[in-house]
Amino acid sequence: MSERASEATTTAASHSPKESEHYDVVVVNSGLQGVSIACEAASRNLKTLLVSNCIGESSYPTGIYGDGLNNLKNFHLASLISNFEELANMYKRTPHLVRPIHTYVVGAQATPSLHWRSMMKFYNWLQRKKIPSIASEEQNSNADQTPVNELIKITTKEFSINFNRIEIAYMQQLQALGGDILQDHQLLEAQRQDKQWRLVISKKKQNNCLNISSSILINCNGCHTDDLLKQTLAVKTRSATNHQRVSALIFIRHQSKWNSAVALQQAKQAFVYAYPISAQHICVGPVSAEHDSSEAKEKALAIFISLWNQHFNLPLNRDDIIHSQWTSQAVLDDPSCRSSYVRPECYLDLNNPGNLAPLLNVFGANMIQHRHLAQQALDILIPFTQAQADAQFINTPLPGGDFEQQPLAQLLAQFYQRYSTLPKELITRLFYTYGTNLLKILGNSQEIEDLGYNFGHHLYETEVRYLLEYEWARNHYDILWRHTFLGLSFDKDQQEVLRKYLSNLQ
Repeated sequence: MSERASEATTTAASHSPKESEHYDVVVVNSGLQGVSIACEAASRNLKTLLVSNCIGESSYPTGIYGDGLNNLKNFHLASLISNFEELANMYKRTPHLVRPIHTYVVGAQATPSLHWRSMMKFYNWLQRKKIPSIASEEQNSNADQTPVNELIKITTKEFSINFNRIEIAYMQQLQALGGDILQDHQLLEAQRQDKQWRLVISKKKQNNCLNISSSILINCNGCHTDDLLKQTLAVKTRSATNHQRVSALIFIRHQSKWNSAVALQQAKQAFVYAYPISAQHICVGPVSAEHDSSEAKEKALAIFISLWNQHFNLPLNRDDIIHSQWTSQAVLDDPSCRSSYVRPECYLDLNNPGNLAPLLNVFGANMIQHRHLAQQALDILIPFTQAQADAQFINTPLPGGDFEQQPLAQLLAQFYQRYSTLPKELITRLFYTYGTNLLKILGNSQEIEDLGYNFGHHLYETEVRYLLEYEWARNHYDILWRHTFLGLSFDKDQQEVLRKYLSNLQ
């Protein structure tokens, strides 16, 4: 391994909580929603601790924004407008992770063609009005060879979003704001007092415990929110989750010559998106299963394959699916909306009986609305914190997204010029993964040897070191799947070499 790759750098865990340390807010988190809430708290100058299970375990690593067409189909216009506004903010703060993509809408047989076309015209008009910046990133689809067998296609613009990367960027922002992070930890015990929570936190699979206190506890534990309430906090609340929605992202090996997305609808069900994430791979999702069992998942995959083969002129077999990432999302059960036609995806429940230390529970999740929900959560807590929102924080770029309003293509061209002796394929992947943080990986490198050992597919030692020291990566699975998509390309031997390298560092 090279000297350049082994230089010491500042680690991600720059500060560790001390025994008996007191915090204003402790967030128990398992996903993007909890990280954004912790960032919002820290932006209000509240001393904040994030207790995180694992990056990327509770959310999709990537996805197409699909709620828009579903909201349009169900005439949920308020949700549609709000989501477009949040997309505009995400696009402004992390432009390399939220990318517009030309999208064909097919299989919407349940809606009369003329009526559906009129609705899509309204959808496209509203999108351009709420997200005007997409015009500067229009993709040229004239030469696109989308393998859909329909002759008539309805088109729109959607966004491919790298949710795992956004979650990591929020963790980096939280650290920059002075917040503390305990990655791969769990809350073991919680004692509620008049003014504070006494908490016992432990690293997973280890016996050493840390005792701290907090004025406020926020339970944002995803599909495990109820478990934390019942098993650890012993607190009864008016709201709960009644079941879990099980769905997956599917990765397909496919020699694609198209750069667009396809939105597929089967009868009256929600849309499923297919879009290329490389020249050899297509990502599809969400594919929903009836429950969390192997039989239900295989049935869901079979239904999807049938749907694919109805619309694509290149048939799909079960063996073409090389990876499936299944995720469970809790569905809210709230007394105020049980008879309502529209059930909210997220709900904030403040628990403060007899003026005991406040507990805020976050039920459900909405990936697009994570920033807005975080702001609402901290606004609810103003009577206890007296901490008002920072009006400028909403527009602050996330780490890696500080493009200074330069178009992506222009900034990428500058990186090509700066690292002209390195492969363009490498620069492109690093740019769309890390944004301006690629400078921390490449530094002053001018020759490929400066990057250290090549583990395969342009994953070099400097990038691995960066992921360990700046992004809380722990093992080869984290690096290949939660932080990058290189797991799609690595064979077993290459994975083993990376695993051994990491084990030797420990």
